[in-house]
Amino acid sequence: GEALFEVEHSDRPFLVEAGGTITRALGTAFNVRADQDAISVTLIQGSVRVSASRTDDSEGKAGAMPAKTLQEGIVLKPGDRLDVRQGADPFLSTIDPALAGKWREGLLRFDNVTLAEAIVEMNRYSTIKLVIDDETLAAERISGTFPAGKQAEFAESLKLYLPVDVVNLADAFLITTRKE
Repeated sequence: GEALFEVEHSDRPFLVEAGGTITRALGTAFNVRADQDAISVTLIQGSVRVSASRTDDSEGKAGAMPAKTLQEGIVLKPGDRLDVRQGADPFLSTIDPALAGKWREGLLRFDNVTLAEAIVEMNRYSTIKLVIDDETLAAERISGTFPAGKQAEFAESLKLYLPVDVVNLADAFLITTRKE
């Protein structure tokens, strides 16, 4: 799941607990995304502190943070994105904060991601799936903004940038390497 929060400043804390992490807001706007194996927190404006959940049921969850960050947490500034995966150190990167909530407008923006990563994201928004038949093709990198859930449009646009063909199956679009 994914949610965007816009929180007014208050003396009472606003907490979001997801997959073994707690995000504490202090008058801010931020996005929390919980995938099967990761938690991502993106700060749009204001300030948040992301720390490990202290509940017993958070152990083994996707976002369970390493012990060294348990006490202090990690403070984000606007444009920061924190990705937390179980058993790995949290990874802090920078993005354009204006793009963090584009999914709410039905747009997915990819910036130099693998085709496999883009397809995973596209498949979150549709029952008709995109499928790749070739690992080399899956490793191709793409950038662009695409309408979420529009599998046919996405597949057809790939033909403009990559040497691919698209086979329309009953419940999927198979993306294959173009045979010259």
